[in-house]
Amino acid sequence: MEQILKDYFTYNDEEKERIIKEVFDGLIEKAEHLSNELGIDVLLFYKQNYHNLKDEALNNENYEMCEVIDKLLNLIDNHANTRKKTK
Repeated sequence: MEQILKDYFTYNDEEKERIIKEVFDGLIEKAEHLSNELGIDVLLFYKQNYHNLKDEALNNENYEMCEVIDKLLNLIDNHANTRKKTK
């Protein structure tokens, strides 16, 4: 996934949105699978990991990566809010 995000900056806006969606869909699928197996909300761990990655990107002044991570965090939050509403 890291390589996908690094390549992200070489694509046009439409391709960027497609990549973010693919990364997000894979992340959600994996998180839901692990959550079912482990009985815990793995998505929260993923979210914390992305916050840590964003902090690292900020420390390295990699603002483009921060933008990508922010998009993924927003998608995770939206997904989590949708899940809460359907329960």
